[in-house]
Amino acid sequence: MRKSILPISVILAALLVLTVGCGDKNPTEHEDNFEVSFSYAPSPAAVDATITFTFEVESEGEHVEGLTDTEAEFEMDIMDPVELSLTEDATEHGHFVGTGTFPMAGDYEVHFHYVHEGEADHLELTTGFTVQ
Repeated sequence: MRKSILPISVILAALLVLTVGCGDKNPTEHEDNFEVSFSYAPSPAAVDATITFTFEVESEGEHVEGLTDTEAEFEMDIMDPVELSLTEDATEHGHFVGTGTFPMAGDYEVHFHYVHEGEADHLELTTGFTVQ
């Protein structure tokens, strides 16, 4: 009975080809040096009221342009997050606006998500948002 043995170099070459072909097709995450602040109206925010949010994005004192797929996520431990799609304000570059309603009073943690230069990223705002 004859055994067939492949040289180890052939096996390693095949593994290399398979590994290179299986790269991640999703945008990578990275950290930009952006500062994000937000404001909202009306203030104070109330349950079931329509609230308009404005997120301002700056880098070194200048408004950041070219962000895409912008959205905000408001999280509270006891309920599903409230997600808002944001659009750039046509008159103010670096300002992203969206509206939402909140079904429950309490403190929310705010996350701002975006794509910049083809790479996905997000900034977690450290200030809280409270709905009364």
